[in-house]
Amino acid sequence: MNRQATRQEVSLLRDPSRWIGLRTRLLLLILLAIGPALGLALYTGLQHRRMAAVQAQQEALRLARIAVGDHERLIQGAQQLLIALSSLPVVRAYDARACHAYFAALLKQYPRYANLGVVTADGDVVCSALPLSGPINLADRAYVRRAVETRAFAVGDYQIGHITGKATINFGYPIPDDVGPIRAVVFAALDLAWLNRPAADARLPAGSVLNVIDRNGTIVVRYPDPERWIGRLAVDTPIARTVLAVGEGATETSGVDGIVRLYGFAPLRGALHGPELYVQIGIPTSTAYAEADRLLARNLIGLGLAGVLALAAAWMFGDRFILRGVRALVYGTERLKAGDLTGRIEVTGRDELGTLAVRFNEMADGLQEAHDRLAADVRELGYRAQELGLLREIDLMMLAETPLRDLLSKAVEAFARLADAQTCVLVTADPKSGELTPVANWGPDLEAIRQYFATFRPRAGEEGGSLGRAIATRKAVTTPDVASDPSMERYRDAALALGIRAILVVPLVADQHVLGAAGIGYPTVRRFSETEVRSMEGFASQLAVALEQTRLREEAKDRRGLEEALYASRQLFQAVVQSTPDAVIVADGSTRIVACNAGAQRLFGYTEGELQGMPVMALVPERYRETHRQGLDRFEVTGEARVIGRTIEVDALRKDGSDVPVELSLAGWKTGDRVFYSAILHDITERKQYTTHLEQTVQEKTRTLRAANQQLEAASRHKSEFLANMSHEFRTPLNSIIGFSDILRDPAFGPLTEKQARFAQNIQVSGQHLLSLINDLLDLSKVEAGKIDLHPEPFECREAIRAALAEVQPQADLKQLELTPQTDEAPSTIIADPVRFKQILLNLLSNAVKFTPEGGRITVTVRRAARQEEGDTSQGAAGQGLEILHSTPHTPHPCDVLEIAVADTGIGIKPDDLPRLFQEFTRLDAAIAKRTKGTGLGLALTKRLVELHGGEIAAVSDGEGRGSTFTVRLPITPTNHHPLQ
Repeated sequence: MNRQATRQEVSLLRDPSRWIGLRTRLLLLILLAIGPALGLALYTGLQHRRMAAVQAQQEALRLARIAVGDHERLIQGAQQLLIALSSLPVVRAYDARACHAYFAALLKQYPRYANLGVVTADGDVVCSALPLSGPINLADRAYVRRAVETRAFAVGDYQIGHITGKATINFGYPIPDDVGPIRAVVFAALDLAWLNRPAADARLPAGSVLNVIDRNGTIVVRYPDPERWIGRLAVDTPIARTVLAVGEGATETSGVDGIVRLYGFAPLRGALHGPELYVQIGIPTSTAYAEADRLLARNLIGLGLAGVLALAAAWMFGDRFILRGVRALVYGTERLKAGDLTGRIEVTGRDELGTLAVRFNEMADGLQEAHDRLAADVRELGYRAQELGLLREIDLMMLAETPLRDLLSKAVEAFARLADAQTCVLVTADPKSGELTPVANWGPDLEAIRQYFATFRPRAGEEGGSLGRAIATRKAVTTPDVASDPSMERYRDAALALGIRAILVVPLVADQHVLGAAGIGYPTVRRFSETEVRSMEGFASQLAVALEQTRLREEAKDRRGLEEALYASRQLFQAVVQSTPDAVIVADGSTRIVACNAGAQRLFGYTEGELQGMPVMALVPERYRETHRQGLDRFEVTGEARVIGRTIEVDALRKDGSDVPVELSLAGWKTGDRVFYSAILHDITERKQYTTHLEQTVQEKTRTLRAANQQLEAASRHKSEFLANMSHEFRTPLNSIIGFSDILRDPAFGPLTEKQARFAQNIQVSGQHLLSLINDLLDLSKVEAGKIDLHPEPFECREAIRAALAEVQPQADLKQLELTPQTDEAPSTIIADPVRFKQILLNLLSNAVKFTPEGGRITVTVRRAARQEEGDTSQGAAGQGLEILHSTPHTPHPCDVLEIAVADTGIGIKPDDLPRLFQEFTRLDAAIAKRTKGTGLGLALTKRLVELHGGEIAAVSDGEGRGSTFTVRLPITPTNHHPLQ
């Protein structure tokens, strides 16, 4: 029955002439959509009417309040006017004729007033701006009584005047006589018709009205058409009842003429004792609602037109946009029912039918994918059956405890069979170098595969090809075509020679540990599907677990062998410990002895049973126990040890109470939560005795050497004194020789041949050199003998530097050396011995000129510097390099010093020669010494002179051939304790 109904529905869908029902439903749907819009339009129209009513009522109320305000201001004006009139003589004279004339003229100036006049205290009218028809008494008027009684300005009730016949409000002000009693009252009648003016000025819409009623509901003012309505009683009308009940506000109701209007009303406060009149302004509802009604009509017309157009569009385009899509869906459904999974519906839009068509196509795609997955699952089941069979074979081999090598061979064969591959290899990576090693191969040419790894020695990582990347990344790596893969460039030719064109590599991972990788090679280009890769990864994971279990089993067997060997080794170790002559003790965390050897029994005099469980403190002398206990506590808490791990000499306590000196090696370790200590104690009694004997011998030898040293020092002083005395004897004849050589060379004493002149020159040069040597030797001897005298005085530092440079300039010019002074930062004055200061400079400059090759450069830098602390070996102006710094033994003064740095580009100084640089009679390089003159005394003497000044000298060189720098630091002002003084 369901099939028959389905066929009927299909026939209805195929026959377009029978689709009128769907169109009708669509039209009804559009009408339903228009209904809320219509309701919204009506609701909006009502809201507009309400808003228009509120606005009209508020406007009417505003005008009513304006009229009230103007009335109150007029009352104040009337009060001021009456006060002024009461003081006029024409009024106080009670001259009726003059008063009438004056008030008549004044009334023309104040058109808002209906009348002006004077009445007596009894109410008789004395004069009036308007002519009187006869005697008139106003004693019944409230404003007259109140003015007489209160003797002040008074406001009367709203009334129809006896004289004017108009609706007025009257005001009175008393006129007292000269002695005090009230004689008369001056009054003014305000015409209420002025209230029509605010309505006229406001330009109210046609049909609007303005009414003023009193407390009894009588109309006293009416705009427009006042003649018709003034004086009528309107107390029974709806508006009058509302006004008298509420007093002030706005409402929509019918007026005295029966027309419904929007009214605003407010009281006029005339009398002082309460409201008397009420102002009403009404605006017709037709005028107030006109704009809202027009807007509602326009909205309804527009909504009607939109509805008609929507119905027409639904009728015209329903077939195109709905029925055609439905027919396409029916057609696709029939194809799908017939088994055609390739049938799809063409999507022509993004509406609901388009979405339905997309979902239909997605459903068809899902059915086709499910069909394809089912076929793939069937293939996968066959693949899994083969995989399980291979794993079962490997499990059986594991149960038979097959060696790992044979198991690996079976594993590589299983990979090849499962992947239907030409070649397969299992590799492992060295944990340190990462080099890959084949452990099992399968293929037609196994020797070629082994040769491949021996030649290229691939490693784990990007440079190791597919195998290296798989191990490094722990992910499968596919190479569909070896010939075009850039990462295989290094291995491409060898792989192609093996007949491998495509490669799949899967890592062997067990317990987050990479055991190796399996590389599977194919002879042709191959695209690996995701399913194939996952299958091989799963097989590799299972195989890795099996291989890891086999490896662990073999390691367990090896471990048992190691444990047996360890047991034998432990037995051997115990035998060695027992046989050693030293004492060995092991204690637990509570410092109780748990093990000891025979040496400990011999050293301490206890038996093994007595030592077992004994506190270690029992073997420590009393004077050391507290320190020993603190050290153990510190090690247990922080792991810090001052004695543990070192070898020290201590005293131990024997059983008989005697001390024995021992050499102690103490160690500590933790096993789990337990702490143990081991101590090895070596008896050093004999060594101590020998050491004591040796110390006594050394002391005797020291006394002998000290006496010999004193003799040597005395001989040295005698030598220095001898040299100092003999130098004077040498200088006297030497000066004569130099003087006579000068005389021989003087042309005034006769000409010399060229040969004679050369001989005389040689005599003079040799004499000068010998004199310089004697002077240096004499100065050095004086320094050593303590007989040299310094004469410090202030002098110009820069001038002294320039003088020294001038003396060596000729020597520098002969070698074409660049001599550069830098004295901008030099102090202006220094206190020192100027002669010795110049001697220091000349020695340093002469050395620089002597050892700097031609064309070199010498730089002299002079500056003020901070005094360095004693022992400071930082480099000065010389920069980097090796140096030796000689400091004065005297205590330095923390004042500024003069720093002189002489830097050259000469032959430099070897690092090994720097310590010998300032020794007497020392020439560092024999080859250079032969080419240059010198005795080796210049730098030694310079050092002594610098130290006598309380200074220091340093030499720096970056090495042989790289120049050198000599830096002198002298106090700018000597201190009191200085040897200079």
